[in-house]
Amino acid sequence: MMPALELPAPRGGNWIGVMIERHDVAGADMVAVTIRGRAGQKHERRWFTDGSIALAWGLSQADSRHLPLFDLRDAEPE
Repeated sequence: MMPALELPAPRGGNWIGVMIERHDVAGADMVAVTIRGRAGQKHERRWFTDGSIALAWGLSQADSRHLPLFDLRDAEPE
């Protein structure tokens, strides 16, 4: 039986935009890109092992959705 992994909860608060954060998931350094759009839009989070690919995807999402980008990879965890 495979053990269940605990994923970090998405950052709380009343923010709108594309947020990039670094997390340790089961001993692996992962980068999460979370998109929180306007009211009524579904929130989305994708996981990457490569920070450059995560940044590129986050930039394209922020650009296409007209949202601000917040790169919090060097910030303290919430």
